[in-house]
Order: sequence, then C-alpha cells, then structure tokens
Amino acid sequence: MKDFLKLLKNPNYLLLWLGQSVSDLGSSINYIGLIWYVMELSGAASGVGGLFIALTLPSILVGPWAGVLVDRFNKKAIIVATDVIRGLIALAMVMTTDITTIYFLVILNGIAQVFFSPAINVAIPRIVDGKDLMTANSLFSTTSSAATLIGPAIGGVLIALHGAKALFLINGISFLMSAFSELWITIPKQEVSKAKEEKSSMVSEMKLGLEYINKHEIVKFVIIFFAVSMLALGGLPILNIILVKEVFQFSAETFGLLMSFSGVGFLVASFCMGKWGKKFSELKLIIAGVAVYGLLYALLAFQQNILLISLMFFFVGFAIVVVDIAYGTYLQVAVEDKMRGRVFSIDIALGNVAALISIALVGVMSDVFGVRTTLVVIGLALCVHAIVATRLGGYNRGNGLLKRIRVNNAVKEK
Repeated sequence: MKDFLKLLKNPNYLLLWLGQSVSDLGSSINYIGLIWYVMELSGAASGVGGLFIALTLPSILVGPWAGVLVDRFNKKAIIVATDVIRGLIALAMVMTTDITTIYFLVILNGIAQVFFSPAINVAIPRIVDGKDLMTANSLFSTTSSAATLIGPAIGGVLIALHGAKALFLINGISFLMSAFSELWITIPKQEVSKAKEEKSSMVSEMKLGLEYINKHEIVKFVIIFFAVSMLALGGLPILNIILVKEVFQFSAETFGLLMSFSGVGFLVASFCMGKWGKKFSELKLIIAGVAVYGLLYALLAFQQNILLISLMFFFVGFAIVVVDIAYGTYLQVAVEDKMRGRVFSIDIALGNVAALISIALVGVMSDVFGVRTTLVVIGLALCVHAIVATRLGGYNRGNGLLKRIRVNNAVKEK
C-alpha cells in the first residue's frame, strides 16, 4: 500500500490514473449494454458475432500504423484526443437505432483505442521512475479489475431501469471526464538527436518497428511466446460459457458468480503484483502465469464441484493479471522509448490475429472432440509451450539483459 500511495503523490501519474479509473468504469458498464443492445437489434447470436469482429478489426488493420504515429507525435495530445473522440462516439450511440451504424461506431471507437493504448504504454515510463513501473502498471490493473468486477452489475441494473442507451450516455460522459483530467498532465519529451528528427515514410517506419523486434532477441522472444500462447488463450473465454451452461449445466446466475470469482482474482493479483511483483523476473512471471493458466483449464474439464470450480476461476483470473502486468512491464523496460509505440501496436495486432485464429480453432475442436477434451488439449499445450520456452536461449538472455537495463536505468536516475 505504501508503494501505491507514493505513486499517487506524483501529480502526473495521479491525473492519468484518475482519468483512466473513471473511463474504465464507464467502459465496463457500457460493454454489457452494447452486447444487450446488439442482441435486441439483431435478435440473433450472429449479431453479437458481428460485434466482436467490429471490436477486433481495428487493432489488426490499423494498429501497426497507429504505432508509427504515436511514436511520431505528442503523446498527451493523442491520449486526450482519443478520449474525447471515444466520448463523442459513445454519445452518438445514444441516438442510434440501426445495427449497421452501431458496428460502424464500434469500429471508429476501436480505431481511437489502437492509438490510445500504445500512447499510454509510452507515457507511463516517462512519468514514473523505472523502479516503480511494476507498481504503476499494477495500480492501473487494480482499478481496471475493480471496474470489470462491478461494472457489469451496475450495467445490468441500469438496463433494467433505463435501457441500454443510458449506459452509452454514462460511458460518453466518463471518457470526457477522463480527457479533462488528462489535460493537466505533463509528459516529458524524449530528447531526439538532430540526425533523427527527419521524418521518414509511414511504411518505412513500420518496417523499422518490425526490424527492431527482429533485431532485439529479448523483445522478439517474448512477443512470439505471447502470440503463440494466444493461439490457445484467445478462444478459451468462449468455452467458458459452453462449459458452464452445457457441460456443468449451471444457471446464468451461477455463471455470473463464477465470473465474479475471476474478477476477485484480477483484484487480488493486481494488488500482489504491485506489492511483491518487482521482486521477481517479469519473464518468469509471464511464462509461469501461462503454464498455471493452462493447467487450471486442463483440470477444470474434470470438475463438477461448484466450490472447486469457483476456486479455479479465481486462480484463472489471478493468472491472467500476473501475465498481463508482467508482460506490459517487460516491454516497457526492454523497448527503447522512441520505438515503444510501434512495438506495442505490432504486438497488439499480432495478439488479436492469433486470438481470431484461436476462436475458429476452438470452435471446430469443441464440435469435433467435445468441450472437455478441447480444454484438456489446450491446457496441456500451454503447459508444454511454457516449459519449452524456458529451455530456449532467448529466455536466459532475456532475464540477464533486462537486469542490466534496470541497473543502467537506476544509475541514470541517480
């Protein structure tokens, strides 16, 4: 707790955290309203499928190019502008009754999001000392997890009382409040030599990002590891619903309860990572988290006891957040400031492509082999993937080089 309070004394971090806390809650409330409204308009599950495609496409098609612009332009301006744009898009949804228009607005929102995410990942290391990065990312994750936990419950009540459009209004206001908070942030500029000030083409700069990843083994290793992991991880959330409803034959209320246990796992993991996470190697936490996640799902396939299942959902949520925080911190430390926008954008795009492939594979596998068998195969594959990764040269070199980077950063800060 002392580390969290120390961070909040940093006015730039405090304003950024407050703004994001408000918009995270608004987005979490909005998410359930969006799914509900699309179901009402389309009257079919395929309508929700179209929504998920609209949510995913921007990061795949626009993400890598967005990273180039994030590295090129003012980070604060991008953060504020994208929050304003997303706020206006949410308000536009209040006046929309056509599903095609909803899809279009969701895509526009996603385009703004793919600019916002890398800009935030570039901004945090600039306003926070290197030794506090893990804690800073953990505090963001803690409030995001809390929003994920309580947002759907608030959204469900508001839908019942006022309809889905009330949620869009709340989300729009939350983004505008976030943008107002971010107006007062100062993000230090990175010094750039005269020789590097000349702008090159978008295509060449994106290629430069790909070349940077390929050249730096410790970055390439972790991005490839995570992308391969997403080939299994991406489709597992879809199996949750089928497993609970058709295999365990639990009610919708029980499914909601299990999701709440995952949410509690998010919160606990965020707190633990903030307090103790920096004592461990990020790379070890990433790989161990993926292995634990896979093992839990392999074991979950054989369970029927609600208490054990609830406990497993708690640890699934815990493992997800450990991987997420450690992975973000690892890239923030390992990647040079001038390249972070491109690297994060390429990484997000690769992850989403892998997730889409995973959704297709998991659907076919569950139809052919059944849900239980699919869970066991995917879970064990993740465990084997994690074990193999620890035997590769990039793992040991990544751990060693990251330690040297931290030592050099600590010397510079003094």
